[in-house]
Amino acid sequence: MKTALGAETSHRVPASEAVRSLVRKAGICVVDLDECIYPGFTQTTLGKMLLLECRRRERRRYLPRLLRGALFLAVTRLRGAGRGVVGNRRLMLAFARAISGTPLKLVEEKARLLPRRGPQDWRQALEMIAERMEVFLISFAIEPLARAYGEERGAAGKKIFRGWSGTPLVVEEGIIQGVSLSPSSLSPQSKVKTIERLLQGRVPPFPLVIGHGRDESALAAWARENGGGAVGLSAAGGDLEAFDIKLPGRGWGTISRAFSLPGGFNRPEEEVP
Repeated sequence: MKTALGAETSHRVPASEAVRSLVRKAGICVVDLDECIYPGFTQTTLGKMLLLECRRRERRRYLPRLLRGALFLAVTRLRGAGRGVVGNRRLMLAFARAISGTPLKLVEEKARLLPRRGPQDWRQALEMIAERMEVFLISFAIEPLARAYGEERGAAGKKIFRGWSGTPLVVEEGIIQGVSLSPSSLSPQSKVKTIERLLQGRVPPFPLVIGHGRDESALAAWARENGGGAVGLSAAGGDLEAFDIKLPGRGWGTISRAFSLPGGFNRPEEEVP
């Protein structure tokens, strides 16, 4: 099968070459956070960090509510929140209940630690891509987590992401009250609306989408409609049917290795005969 960018996804073509063919014409990149950059759910890790922090004497007043919220979230998962928009909403509302009553500053403080946790293979790959095009982070994770990653800088001190988006929190007098959700929030189509908002009406130049499952399916279709394509990372075991290229494991190493191919990610008009 070939994408609009002409990236051959046949098993006869090495994965790094297929990625190179797709990326070399791309003008922007849109990437997901959970189970894509981060190997799991950032909110789960954040919740554990908050529980550990609230064992300290000066934070203990927040611990009972966090524990009740964590129990409710665990029960929600055990009962099976389901997939898709309904499942996403149930889990998000359960997480919002878990952190309700927690100071925003504490959540932001812990969220800033997440980008340096876990595998860092994404960092090199996205730094390289960011040298060639604008990179946007579109996540369903709460806004402090999306912002923590969105403000990350590369080795040269330059920001990796041109823009980012996460689920907004409802905050009163510095205390988290919940999350702000609309009927269409947490749906695959909502990610398309988000990137269109971040692009401020610009026509996307050959978008490249990097994701892991159904939540990015509408973005993958949007990319193809605008001459681009999508790369799916299979480590999380998600549904990759909507993606043009499916990479084994986390896939970031394959993306980075594509730069070592002759011509790297240079666009055809930039290559010297």
